[in-house]
Amino acid sequence: MAIHNLPELHLLLGVGQRLHDVIVESMSEDEIQIHQDTLKRYNIKKSQYHGGRFEGNSMRLLLKHHGDLFLNKNCNAFIALRRFDSVGSSCFGISRCTPEFHERILEFEETYKMCGISCTTKVHIVSRHLVPFLLKYLPTDNGLAAVSELALESSHHHFNNVWRRYTFGEDTEGYGEGLFNAVCEFNFITLATDNAADVWKGLQDENKIECN
Repeated sequence: MAIHNLPELHLLLGVGQRLHDVIVESMSEDEIQIHQDTLKRYNIKKSQYHGGRFEGNSMRLLLKHHGDLFLNKNCNAFIALRRFDSVGSSCFGISRCTPEFHERILEFEETYKMCGISCTTKVHIVSRHLVPFLLKYLPTDNGLAAVSELALESSHHHFNNVWRRYTFGEDTEGYGEGLFNAVCEFNFITLATDNAADVWKGLQDENKIECN
């Protein structure tokens, strides 16, 4: 762990999704319906890809409104989710970590153990590696978002908008050339244009029109 940045977004998604699923597994059908209706009310949506999981913005909304989303607030998984939200608030942002972020992580770890579920890799990272990483590699007390992979995730989205202009199946003749041209165009927009943000927005709007 000493040579890698900790992936703030993936930690947020992995731990949050895990606890959400554990809570839902314990719900009755009526409770699940209420939960789904509340998700819609807060415009919290699962992605149509990635196996129908929550993406970054939806997970942040889920954590923000977790008190309204689940009826059983006494189960350990709900308490762990609430404490994970406190971890995020204390040290996942771009600004300085709050003084008590160590305690928030310990409280989360203790409650997660009480859930009786396996410790995933991302839970282990939060519990055992987050504090040493923040203290050693972010001496200005920035939160984990200072080294977030969000910029890389955004580049995936931008490249997909370019790639749609060169749509080829992997077994189609010309796939390699199309992929090469898409990468060249992506790099040109990113590195050689002064209005990259406007270009990305134009491509996104263009793809929306084509989909409709």
